[in-house]
Amino acid sequence: EAGDPYVLNSIAAVIIGGTRFTGGEGGVVGTAVSVAMLAVLTGILIQLGIPITLRSVLLSVIVVAAAVLQTHRIGR
Repeated sequence: EAGDPYVLNSIAAVIIGGTRFTGGEGGVVGTAVSVAMLAVLTGILIQLGIPITLRSVLLSVIVVAAAVLQTHRIGR
């Protein structure tokens, strides 16, 4: 589909921004900040010549790390 390349980026922005999938927390400001951070990171990786597959893997690792940190924070 047309939007398939953007699914990982949009999920990453929301999770890194602090919004939980279970609801109740998060907001537009955190998501906007995470979008800006991801845009800068993507720009840097493009300038370094990192292939898109490796950029996707790196983004996936960042999403998993953010989810783990969020789960750890909720457990406290």
